[in-house]
Amino acid sequence: MKRFSCVLLLTLLLTSVYADTKISTRISGIISNRLSEKVELSFTDNFITFEEKRFPMRLGSDGFFEVTFYFEEAKEVSLKHGNRQYRLFVEPGDNILMKLDTRMVNAIPSFEGQGASNNNYFALYQQQFSKYSDAYIRSQMMKVNHQEFKSLADRIRKEKLAFFSANNSGITRKFDAHALADIDYWWAYQLLQYRWEHPPDPGQSIPIQLPDEYYVFLDELEIHWEDAMTNANYVYFISEFLNFDEERRAQTSLENFSSRPYRNARMYLSGEPLAYMMAYEMYLMLKRKKHQLYEAEIKLFIRDTPFRKYALVLKEAYESTQKIQHGQVAPDFEVVDRYGNRVRLSDFRGKVVYLDFWATWCPPCLKELPFSRQLSRSFSSNDVVFLYVSLDVNEFTWKEYLKKHQLNGHHFFTQGVYESPVAKSYYLKALPNFMLIDQQGVVVKNPAKRPSQEGVRSEIQSLLRKKW
Repeated sequence: MKRFSCVLLLTLLLTSVYADTKISTRISGIISNRLSEKVELSFTDNFITFEEKRFPMRLGSDGFFEVTFYFEEAKEVSLKHGNRQYRLFVEPGDNILMKLDTRMVNAIPSFEGQGASNNNYFALYQQQFSKYSDAYIRSQMMKVNHQEFKSLADRIRKEKLAFFSANNSGITRKFDAHALADIDYWWAYQLLQYRWEHPPDPGQSIPIQLPDEYYVFLDELEIHWEDAMTNANYVYFISEFLNFDEERRAQTSLENFSSRPYRNARMYLSGEPLAYMMAYEMYLMLKRKKHQLYEAEIKLFIRDTPFRKYALVLKEAYESTQKIQHGQVAPDFEVVDRYGNRVRLSDFRGKVVYLDFWATWCPPCLKELPFSRQLSRSFSSNDVVFLYVSLDVNEFTWKEYLKKHQLNGHHFFTQGVYESPVAKSYYLKALPNFMLIDQQGVVVKNPAKRPSQEGVRSEIQSLLRKKW
């Protein structure tokens, strides 16, 4: 009876989130030799805000847990227990029983029930290729030249495709696409990211320039693949590809391709991938308060798109565009610095504040940091402070980045990414986000000019000259 009560409570909670769906999806498990008394399941609600929903549970006396979701579509679910984390793939209607014995350090879960074949493959795949972590790949980007990195990425892809061919018996059509996307678009995204991550030569700008023949890998891929939309690697890839393609066309053509809306997505995409890119671009317009020219189009998209999840995200963002405006008092918040000290925004009252919300997982944020360092150094007055608030996933990653790149100044961390109290009070759904606050704690610019933009210094100086 006790077990049933815990399950029912969580089921009712999730029913309220997905009340208009009828397909229940059950995940249960038995964990032997448990590492802690808890297990946590989480998933990303959408690939626009990357909002994460988390559902922690206590294990029963026999190591049992159970949860019922009401999913509208297939998606990845992360399962965390102790210091171990596993990726699951769940389709509406699945009924998965996971068994895990943690005595072995490299133990992997096994699965039974509907959806088991997908997840047994996924568990083996993760064990086989965990050595190619994001940290490892990024370290190789930093160290080796582009030919060596291309060879490494090609070799990893070849290994993964061989594994897929040998182990994909019994998987569903939807997971087939997800698993292949996890291989091909991970590979392509990393190759595109190299130009951002590899240290430039003296005098060279970021992204670094690479020879045309480096990019022949793009000819091997379908840019549009509807069934790959469950996989974040595909979403990362199409966004980065459109950025790259726009830059390439601008360099090789007299036509102003950058003036085309939605990063020329209509040239390559249709269906859900196109709807996603349009929604993402509209979302950025809303967050940056630059949506006025497209306001009618945004409303039309919200009304007519068949993809309800994108309409809901845009509707919420649209309704929040008026919530923090020029002339409003900036919401106070509390964050911690790298030494664990708690600091409030109100502690800086009486000074001009240039507020920078960022994260190490955000390439545009990292691109602005060198400009921000130059900007802050150009002010000798103690009457202006530059506050950097990180929305990183974990505090360790943030601290390591500060240490590695010798970033000094007023750096702070807030737990919870977009779900943190700071992010919610400032309606943060995209990064980077810059704000200028005057000596009275009143918002003057939201968004403020980026550190790399012309005129940002004069905006700050005008506030310093202001008489109260």
